[in-house]
Amino acid sequence: MKIEKKIINKIPFATSRLARSCAASGVINLGIFFIFVILLTNCFSPLGGQDEIGVTISLGSGQGRFTAASHERRVIVVTTPGGEQTIELSSNQTAVTISGRPGTWNILVMYYDNDLQLPEGGANISIDIQMGPPINIEPAINAFLFIPISNETDLRRIAVVQDRPNVLNKDYILTRSISLSSAPWIPIGTDLLSSATQYTGTFDGNGYTISGLTINNPNSNNQGMFGIIGNGGEVKNLGLINVNITGNNNVGGLVGIKNNNTTIQHSYVTGTVNGNENIGGVAGTNNGTVQNSYSTGTVTGNQNIGGVVGINNSGSTVRNSYSTGTVTGIGIDGVIGVNINESIANAGGVVGNNSGTVANSYSTGTVSGTGSSIGGVAGLNTSIVEYSYATGSVSGINAGRVGGVVGRQEGSSSRVRYVYATGAVSGSSGIGGVVGYMSSSSNIQHSYSTSNVNGAIAGGVVGQIWSGNVEYSYATGAVSSTSSIGGVVGGINTANIVRNSLALNPSLTGAIASSLGRIVGSGSLSTMLNNYARSDMQFSITPDPDGTFELNGKHGEDITVADYHSASWWTNAGNWDGGAWDATNAEGNAIWDIAPGRLPRLNGVGGNQNPSVN
Repeated sequence: MKIEKKIINKIPFATSRLARSCAASGVINLGIFFIFVILLTNCFSPLGGQDEIGVTISLGSGQGRFTAASHERRVIVVTTPGGEQTIELSSNQTAVTISGRPGTWNILVMYYDNDLQLPEGGANISIDIQMGPPINIEPAINAFLFIPISNETDLRRIAVVQDRPNVLNKDYILTRSISLSSAPWIPIGTDLLSSATQYTGTFDGNGYTISGLTINNPNSNNQGMFGIIGNGGEVKNLGLINVNITGNNNVGGLVGIKNNNTTIQHSYVTGTVNGNENIGGVAGTNNGTVQNSYSTGTVTGNQNIGGVVGINNSGSTVRNSYSTGTVTGIGIDGVIGVNINESIANAGGVVGNNSGTVANSYSTGTVSGTGSSIGGVAGLNTSIVEYSYATGSVSGINAGRVGGVVGRQEGSSSRVRYVYATGAVSGSSGIGGVVGYMSSSSNIQHSYSTSNVNGAIAGGVVGQIWSGNVEYSYATGAVSSTSSIGGVVGGINTANIVRNSLALNPSLTGAIASSLGRIVGSGSLSTMLNNYARSDMQFSITPDPDGTFELNGKHGEDITVADYHSASWWTNAGNWDGGAWDATNAEGNAIWDIAPGRLPRLNGVGGNQNPSVN
């Protein structure tokens, strides 16, 4: 995900091409934000043979409220094709002359507020300067709409004076990348109970980066570059490189906790983030929107740990985001499921604990934990995960509820749909290629897994269903288990529905004949409709006949290579209950890409999809 550098039009700037030969001086008015004055002398006496040109920047005695007398600090930062120069003017100095090579010059003039010691006004100019006579530039000075941050001192100053009025509600923009010293970072926005001490402005990275941000506060909550972003706050176009952050609860690379109506977009984090609860590579707790963002670092915590977001609360969204790093959940003792005591981790490649929406997102890193509820995309899902996928391995170390996409899913309104997984999945109990454990009448639709699955109560699509339904899904990976094992579902505990699904697994390796089924391992109370299994599937033990290999039984009806490689077989409504696989979504688009000679692939999900039967 590329973040492009740009100049935001909310900062005054001007561009003018200066020819080698020119006429008289002039005034250029480029809008209501500023007036830019260029004075040229000796226009017909070019500096022949010289490779540098002299430019004089004149501030005069001041303009409006921006005067030398009222501002202790006036700083000019000039970036030329030959490098960068920073000049701080003395109290009686009105101009400075700089020599540099022709080309695009960026000139940043800053008048610093005497109290806050942050830039409050000035000019930001981009100008194409060619060889010719000396140039005199007199920029118009205005209050900044976005306060430019061009160095470490000013960046850290925001945190130092954040208890002052009109600091946390200001808009800031980076004008260059900043490499921080080893001094610990103070998070911006500190008090969860007071909106006045939360950051509510817009911080625009402008495509630049901040490197080396370090926090080591293991007993403190709300840790990150921003501790708390409040109502209306936004961070965008920012890259954090090589962070090293440790906190307690609500810890993220960019922000510890985002409150309602907040946004992070087009941003990324690399490095290490550690904590206790609600730990994310980008954001620890999300109550708003995270989109077009990613993390490549290592994220570790006890509960609610995600590669992008630790906990995504109700009404919140993570969209078009991804993680490529390692996510590890240690787990906290608690009670989950039905009368089952386990350590709870809720660790996911994208989101640890989701009660909002995760869409168009993916994870390629390894996700593991010693606590339960481990998923390639989401550890625990009680809402919507859609148009997403995971390719890394997912494992529970002596822990259960592990899934290639979602570890544990619960809630009658929860949905996992339009998803797939390809990485190996393993754990103790309730292990599935797509979802490990389902309860509370939750649903899985339009999914597939090519993952090899290993664990007690294991299935190619779902490990264990306490209460829920599976439809229009298939699995192609080998499954092994010491308990209930199924090509689609390992075990079902109550009356549920499995329909229009396929077991294309090469083999099922189980220990109990009565708990092995090509479609469902165990669960006589379930309803099975129009399910199929490959006719050449291999078994470690002879499966209990439990009827015969039939369409609506636990073993499903036989299909051959010719069947599942035929596009017309998938689209023939007569083969299915309630409709074929050529269905459309709410927007009227085809859900599956069905073509001859291969298995169906999901439209609108992305990734390198090439499911096949071994």
